[in-house]
Amino acid sequence: MNLKLTKRIIIVGLILTLSGDLGLGVFASIFGSILFLTGILNLARIFKHAEIAPAFFMPVALQIVLAILGQVVAGKSLPFLVKIYEGLTQQELKNIEGWVSWFVPSLILMAVLSIAIFGFFSRAYRILAESSNIKTFSTVAKLYKWAAFLFILLVGAVLSIVAQVVAIMGFARIKEEGL
Repeated sequence: MNLKLTKRIIIVGLILTLSGDLGLGVFASIFGSILFLTGILNLARIFKHAEIAPAFFMPVALQIVLAILGQVVAGKSLPFLVKIYEGLTQQELKNIEGWVSWFVPSLILMAVLSIAIFGFFSRAYRILAESSNIKTFSTVAKLYKWAAFLFILLVGAVLSIVAQVVAIMGFARIKEEGL
């Protein structure tokens, strides 16, 4: 694969992952993550920067796990949330403890995974910035670092979206600034 095709694969992967995160669906997110990682592996091979690919493997793998977990939690929660909206019977009210007993830990696990993903992406983009001398990737690394710190306030989720958009811009600039 040449650089032009590699950049396209990475950018399409990031766009699919971002659109999946914003509601297009779990399959878009997973497929985008796989495309992104494939492009990163090829980018590391093209520019002979072996440290780039392993840095991105963990956050992408965790991102796929989070997408699947989010789909499972949403699938199990939706019928119950509809019933809450429509009004619960006495029997269903008694069953709320069972729902809360798995829902709350699932949300906590998803939050911890998100923070870990942001931390790993921050490290990976810092390595990419050092390897490529493209300053945009340093900005992406900082955005992911702040996203990890501010995730509990939900500001981090917005920062991660901004980081993905800035990353797309960074990958588009690779040829301009070179590696």
